[in-house]
Amino acid sequence: MELPRHTPRETIAIVLPALNEEAAVGQQVRALREHPALRALPIHRIIVVDNGSDDATADVARAAGAEVVSEPRRGYGYACLAGVRAATDASIILLMDADGSDDPAGAARVAEMVLSGAADLAMGSRTRGACEPDALTPQQRAGNAVGAVILRRFYGLRLTDIGPVRAIRRDTLLRLDMREMVYGWSAEMLAKAARAGLRVREAPVDYHRRAGGKSKVAGTLRGTLRASHHILRTLFHYRSWTLPPTPHSPNALFIVARVPVPGQTKTRLGHHIGHDTAAALYAAFLRDLGDRFTAAAQRDGYDLWWYYAAPAGLGANDFAAYVPLASGLLRQHGAGLGERLYYGFRSLAARGYTRIVVLGSDSPHIPASTIADAFAALATHDVVLGPARDGGYYLLGERGAPAAPADLFTGIPMSTPRVCEQTLARAHELRLRVALAPVAFDVDEPLDLDTLRAVLRDAPSADAGCAPATWAFLEMLAQREKSPTITSGALEGATHAGA
Repeated sequence: MELPRHTPRETIAIVLPALNEEAAVGQQVRALREHPALRALPIHRIIVVDNGSDDATADVARAAGAEVVSEPRRGYGYACLAGVRAATDASIILLMDADGSDDPAGAARVAEMVLSGAADLAMGSRTRGACEPDALTPQQRAGNAVGAVILRRFYGLRLTDIGPVRAIRRDTLLRLDMREMVYGWSAEMLAKAARAGLRVREAPVDYHRRAGGKSKVAGTLRGTLRASHHILRTLFHYRSWTLPPTPHSPNALFIVARVPVPGQTKTRLGHHIGHDTAAALYAAFLRDLGDRFTAAAQRDGYDLWWYYAAPAGLGANDFAAYVPLASGLLRQHGAGLGERLYYGFRSLAARGYTRIVVLGSDSPHIPASTIADAFAALATHDVVLGPARDGGYYLLGERGAPAAPADLFTGIPMSTPRVCEQTLARAHELRLRVALAPVAFDVDEPLDLDTLRAVLRDAPSADAGCAPATWAFLEMLAQREKSPTITSGALEGATHAGA
């Protein structure tokens, strides 16, 4: 992975996650602002991320001269990522703790390694530096030793510490697509950096007892054990991770989908046609969408991503079995559909895409021309919206990088008959120019299957692309209604035969 080297215009943002650090954060911010080694570097911003504190952390940090960003979702990873996203004008991120334990001189050495091009990810080693008595608990030392062995055994990294002081280029960090939002953030970064081929280097840093308050992790045996468990689990989890492809096009289509699991996929249809049958039908949807848009992406010049959901115990490999290989995979993240959609847009914008379109996998008939027209509309409009007959939408497109996509999701109840109407209203409130795609339909209810059969019968057309796997399945489903002896296994076989 080729990375840019230091240029005179580069800047560094220091990001300090903080939860109830009123007693320490002010002293730490002032020390960072005044230390001569850091003053010699192009430190542009010091950002304290208030991670839901119920004390005066934010006020104390602000008074000491830091910028304060709020991230109410508790979790070290959430706080770090909020700071990274806020530092939009920084080329390098220097991560540190806010409790006064990290030494400014050592942090400056770590940042300089990335600034000079000596490392792609620079780590501070408390083990190699001078560590005050009792600053590291025996549990922390043991956990670091085990983590170092795993990193060397599975990732080829020779490190002595998994510490909080680290520096990395902002665009590189965003490409790592960080997902561990609580204890596993630090370990995930190292695992993915190794898998991406980054040069990970270590420098000694001194480590002090915290200036005040109590550690949320190392302060209790239970907290230390929980953190150690998550760190080790994370290191094992990302052994097969691969770096997402670099955009070769300014345009990205991402299709919202899920692993076809009976009883969890197309459940409304499943109540009528059987859950095994509904899951097999949905697998046919994925095959046809994959074939159609893999070819269209190559022909029309955009990148295809699958934005997938999977139940616990299933992951990328389980979903990848249903779609062509020539596409990117991005796992869904967020509490509700609106939050997940917005995360998808932000993630692709962070990868450099300037026009981004999302398509629902409940509409397996949408022709490739509709997507091409949506990208064309984004050349002159800020948003393109494809209304669905049930009041929702099957397609939405937005402008992406260099700016963040507009938030057309937060506060809008999803899966209601007014979703499209309310989304249009939000876009107008934000003074965005909106283009409308043709009205289409989702396949959610038994009557939708009749509509789908009708449009596929005439495909290819302006209303539908060819969907051989879905068509073969619908034909077999019609035969089963006439002859109930046809089983779900036979239906699934028809899916494979039509693909």
